[in-house]
Amino acid sequence: MVSIIYFILYILLISCCLVIDSDMYTVYEWEDENGVSVVSQKWLCKEWSVTYCYWPPVRMSKAQQVKALQKHKMPEVDWTKHTGRVLSTTGMFA
Repeated sequence: MVSIIYFILYILLISCCLVIDSDMYTVYEWEDENGVSVVSQKWLCKEWSVTYCYWPPVRMSKAQQVKALQKHKMPEVDWTKHTGRVLSTTGMFA
């Protein structure tokens, strides 16, 4: 039952926001935190003219977050959505 609820929430998540399906990396500037991070383009979405970035929950360890980044894991329903802007894009993760 829980998996069905997560599936429905996931469908609502991606239907409200155009997720960029690409195996590229982006340097993203966070509006609410005054910093930058490398993120998967699959974590970005566009709503009108605003670009959002989904970020894994804090319960994930740094190693799990890096693994999710390197494998371009699709955002899940418990990821938080943040505003910001794309600074650059690359195909390599260093």
